[in-house]
Amino acid sequence: MHARYTPVAPSDYETAQGALTAVEKAGITGPVLNDSYTSGALIRRGVKVYIDSRGDLYGADFVTAFRKMAWLDEGEAAKRLIQGCSVGWTIFPPTMPLNAYLDIAPGWRRLYADDFYVVHTNDKCGGRFASP
Repeated sequence: MHARYTPVAPSDYETAQGALTAVEKAGITGPVLNDSYTSGALIRRGVKVYIDSRGDLYGADFVTAFRKMAWLDEGEAAKRLIQGCSVGWTIFPPTMPLNAYLDIAPGWRRLYADDFYVVHTNDKCGGRFASP
């Protein structure tokens, strides 16, 4: 008997290939605001993530506050985080309510969207970003 090996390529969801290629082509820099679903793809590309899937390392309070902010349960927290220059770009699944807010937020524009990810960029800081 011979076993046949068929390599399995990671999906676009796992790699965020389209979204991250758009970010690279546009020369987007600065700290990213992401969710835990995108962290693996970002880490593989050498991007320092805001949060990753190891919630236990961040603590329950941080994870809870992050979720409330990203889902706009605490919209003021989202506004505070994105109003300055502490975030250069975001990458979230299309279902995340923060995307709709960023679509209309001054200084933010939608750079990319597909079935898996939406990327917004912070254009109001002229490439200058504060340290997270």
